[in-house]
Amino acid sequence: MDNLTHSLFGAVIARSGLAQRHGRGTTALLVVASNLPDLDAILLLTHGESAAWLRRTHSHSVLGAPLLALALGLCWWAATRGRIRLPIACGLALLGVAGHVGLDLLNSYGVVALWPFSLRRYELAWAYIIDLAMLALLAAPLILRGVLKRRVTEPRIHRMALAMFALYLATCAAARARADVLLQRELASQGTVASFTYVFPEALGPHRWRAVARDGDRWRMWLVHVVGGRLELVREEVTEENDPAIEAVRATPRARAIEHFFKAPVWHVDPQGHATCADLRFFSAVFPRGNPFTYEFELPQ
Repeated sequence: MDNLTHSLFGAVIARSGLAQRHGRGTTALLVVASNLPDLDAILLLTHGESAAWLRRTHSHSVLGAPLLALALGLCWWAATRGRIRLPIACGLALLGVAGHVGLDLLNSYGVVALWPFSLRRYELAWAYIIDLAMLALLAAPLILRGVLKRRVTEPRIHRMALAMFALYLATCAAARARADVLLQRELASQGTVASFTYVFPEALGPHRWRAVARDGDRWRMWLVHVVGGRLELVREEVTEENDPAIEAVRATPRARAIEHFFKAPVWHVDPQGHATCADLRFFSAVFPRGNPFTYEFELPQ
């Protein structure tokens, strides 16, 4: 998720009772911890394009994330001269970091949770990378607490926000399952046996989703309207990955790394004589924009 969502989630968790129990600095610690795994964004400076498939790896894994949390807890305890006891500081940091990884699992970019033991990306694909409803639910108690706490205690206000947040996630999960049912029904009605299908969250959801299916070399993308129960075909492409020149490109280490990262790769030879690869995961069926993860290769002479 985006860092504003991470920060608000940490603040709401803190204000739901932990800050009142552990005192000054608790909210700040949880907000910092809720953003800490995104330290791997520094890879954008050090690794260039390969940062895309390295992101959400080391610092988001079952090995790296707890180590980051323990380091933060120790530094926080030392910097604040023990205002928050060391075990408590480490526990709060671990809670914030775990919350960050949990939120990142919600979108389709995925988390390499078992690094370095496995490079598989895990994702729930329940929410778009920036979800306005999530932002509103998390920001509401921080904005309205001055009015509401005249009748309800501040921890209870924030617990109510967390309950609504959980209910929204359940709605997203149910809507995605419904979108997948509609996709399979559409394919069955056309007599299509797809070798790959997937449902991606779409911007301004969860009433709309983006579904893709592969049949041979043909990719199709639909905008799925779960309320109306209909699919709208928005894109159709033929991947050229079996072209001999592209097959040679795909055998290179860089191309293999990209294909491992991509969920629904589409290969083309552009008019300039280059091979390009893009992932349908990062297209939008709502906003007409380019794909930020389109990679270009020199074709062999």
